[in-house]
Amino acid sequence: MHATDPSPPPLPSHRPPPRSGRRVRALDGAAGIADAVTAGVDGIEHCTFITRSGVRPDPRTIDAMAEAGVFVGCTVVEPMDGMPAEVLAVLEPMWQNMAAMHARGVRVVCCTDAGVGPFKPHDVLPRDLVHFASRVTTNTAALASVTSPAADSCGLGHRKGRLAPGYDADLLAAPTRGTTSPRYGTSGRCTGPAVESTGRNRPPEPGGRTEPGPQDAP
Repeated sequence: MHATDPSPPPLPSHRPPPRSGRRVRALDGAAGIADAVTAGVDGIEHCTFITRSGVRPDPRTIDAMAEAGVFVGCTVVEPMDGMPAEVLAVLEPMWQNMAAMHARGVRVVCCTDAGVGPFKPHDVLPRDLVHFASRVTTNTAALASVTSPAADSCGLGHRKGRLAPGYDADLLAAPTRGTTSPRYGTSGRCTGPAVESTGRNRPPEPGGRTEPGPQDAP
C-alpha cells in the first residue's frame, strides 16, 4: 500500500479510447487510481484508496470506474497475528469500500496474491473466496467473480470463464443444493461423487461419444 495525495484530479466524462490491443492495469493509491482511470486503464489492482490519512474513497472516481467498466482486483486480506497496526487500521474501511464499489456497479473481482508468502499458499483461493463473499457480495456473485468476470478482466473472456463450445474448461461437477456456501473444498476436488474433466468444452461429436478420450483425462 502506498500513501499518496488524497486530492484526486478532475475526471473526464468519458473513457479515453484504448491506444493498443493490450490490457492495462494499475496499482492503488487514491490519486494514482484517479490518474489511472482518467488515462483509460482496464483495471485497478488492490484499489484501496489509501492516503496518508487512511482509506479515502473518491465518489467521482468510483462513478467513473462504474461508467467505464473498470475492473477492480480485490486482494483478500484478513487480520492476522503480528500484522502491523497501520495495516489493521485500514482493513475495515477497505472492505467497506469494496462492498460500496460493488453496490455502485464497479466490476469487483476476487483476487488472492497466492504464492507471495507462507500466509498466501497457491491453493488459498477457496478460503479467500469465502471471506470475499462475506464482505463484498452474495455467495453466487462471489463464485461468478472468479469465472467469467475474471476471464474478461484478463482479456480472455473470448475463450475462458464460461461453459460454451470451443472454450477452455477445467470442470468439476459436485452434488450440491444451491450456493449456501462458496466453500466446496480446498483441494479443488470433491470428497464425494463427482465428475471431473479437463480440456476443451467441445460440441458433441457425431454419433454421440460418451466415453472420455485421452484428452479428457483429469
